Amino acid sequence: MFRIGLTGGIASGKSAVAAMLAEAGAKVVDTDRVAHQLMEPGQPVYEQVVAHFGATILAPDGQIDRRVLGGIVFADATQRAQLNQIVHPGVKAALRQLETELRAQETERAQSGAKKNFLLVLVIPLLYEVNMAHFVDKTIVVYCPEAVQKERLMARNGFSESEAQARIDAQLSIEIKAEKADEVIDNSRDLESTREQLNWILGELTWDPYTAS
Repeated sequence: MFRIGLTGGIASGKSAVAAMLAEAGAKVVDTDRVAHQLMEPGQPVYEQVVAHFGATILAPDGQIDRRVLGGIVFADATQRAQLNQIVHPGVKAALRQLETELRAQETERAQSGAKKNFLLVLVIPLLYEVNMAHFVDKTIVVYCPEAVQKERLMARNGFSESEAQARIDAQLSIEIKAEKADEVIDNSRDLESTREQLNWILGELTWDPYTAS
């Protein structure tokens, strides 16, 4: 198994690149979705988040209102760090379990004569911020200038300029992420250019398309 950590700034285009990777045959796991599942009612992480931030973050149906919670944590670095401390251990445990299951699949197929080397892509927005680079074999940063990030955030999420800037500022600078990465995909142009850059990276690796057993 070869593990890629896909990251970048908020609204830099990680989802678009992740979709291209899935289309190419990689096993793609979005850690934001894992975190959202952990924050569903009845989950231990949900209980911890509500206990810390209070019932005011809950929607009428009992779900965590992510916009309300976001308003709190993006305005206060201490609260943001607390949320990460609650959520990320569960995310890391879920990823370890997934990797164990995929390696077992590889072993099973190898025993039947169909040796596989899956490409596991972990989409981790805070890869560097929460020190998860050691989870992967190669890091890819999806890059676009901060001004483009802000424009996309305001258009996509309906954020004001200050709301968009707060979310950008809550993460490590996209320029610093690009410096840390093994590979950088410039997603500030058209998607065809993005795909060409991704295909070049994939062409340098040896791997097999993932199919569920």
